[in-house]
Amino acid sequence: MVGAGSVPASRRLRTGSRRVRDRVVGMVTEDRLSQPLVPSAPRNQDISVTSPASPTRNTERTRRAILQAAGELLAERGLSPSLSEIAAAAGVSKGGLLHHFPTRDNLFLEVVVDSLERFRAEVLRFVDLSENRPGKGLRAYVRALCGGSREAMRIFASEFCGPVESIPGVAQALSDDSRRWREFFSQDGLHPDRILVVQHAVEGFAGAAYYDDAYSDDTVDHARAVFLDLIDVDSWRPDDDSAARQHLR
Repeated sequence: MVGAGSVPASRRLRTGSRRVRDRVVGMVTEDRLSQPLVPSAPRNQDISVTSPASPTRNTERTRRAILQAAGELLAERGLSPSLSEIAAAAGVSKGGLLHHFPTRDNLFLEVVVDSLERFRAEVLRFVDLSENRPGKGLRAYVRALCGGSREAMRIFASEFCGPVESIPGVAQALSDDSRRWREFFSQDGLHPDRILVVQHAVEGFAGAAYYDDAYSDDTVDHARAVFLDLIDVDSWRPDDDSAARQHLR
């Protein structure tokens, strides 16, 4: 998500368009299809007795419910929902909401920050440490955005920008996120031109594939293979890398 002197369009957020509810809810809820499987409790185990929910767990559940409700209302109505409306949608009192998020601006900022953090976590799940060659990070980025993670694709396509950028802290959060991705890719051992082309190509493809049902699973799989080949091909030897290095600063 690297931009030349500005926050990349791929990280901007906007209201409207199809699949809005699914997109924004996906930013703040777990996509169970993309999570590692964990063993279930034995059938004879009384979870309510032997595994009581801790206060910390209940606090996180409440916080997550508020973020989910705020994300849904943000997608449907922009910045118009009141804290009372968000609290009602989350099934908590307004006082309970204010305990976690003292202002509406703070709440919407946290929705954005949460989405950025969850996207990064999804990409990092696809880093293969056994790959003994440059490009581990960029390959993880490609895998996550090209069919590997529904949540990564949903978060990436959840562009609810516009009015949200006016909220204090949002522009800085997006700028910081862009900087972290620049630093992440700069340590990948690849030529900057290769990073520039592959990163933005996969971002453009991921956005198109999410919105257009004409992109079949086979098409997504093929695109992933093409992008991975572009990362590994040995024939790319640009003579002058000054422009690309300037872009990645």
